[in-house]
Amino acid sequence: MDLCRKVSVKLTLHDPDEDVEVYRKSGLMGLRRHKLLCITKEAIEQGALLSYEDIAFILTSSTATIKRDMATMRRTELTIPTRGWRHDMGRGSFKSVRDLIAHIERFVSNYNPQAKPFVWTATADSILEKLQRLCQVIYGTQH
Repeated sequence: MDLCRKVSVKLTLHDPDEDVEVYRKSGLMGLRRHKLLCITKEAIEQGALLSYEDIAFILTSSTATIKRDMATMRRTELTIPTRGWRHDMGRGSFKSVRDLIAHIERFVSNYNPQAKPFVWTATADSILEKLQRLCQVIYGTQH
């Protein structure tokens, strides 16, 4: 039961300069994954492990999205321990927090260097028109 004890941590949820730069380079998904790495690293440094649910709540994403992001990171040889993981359980385990942090920092610095930001091209009016047509088809009404 000691492995399940709760620990209070302080996490940096927003770093305006860094977040804007990451968003410009890697888009929204890249920003979410970057924040996932950062908050997980901060939690580990404070002696805590976050669960998928913790991370999803903090990043206002679904648990499925967080699991998908972590699976993608695993495929790039980066495994982030969560509360459900146990240390030294095979591939992806780290012998020390220092090794894990170094691995996370390597991943962040090399993550998708050719990424281009998503550029939204639809206007608000065109979106509302499409929504109105969709409502007509589905409900036979206009909203």
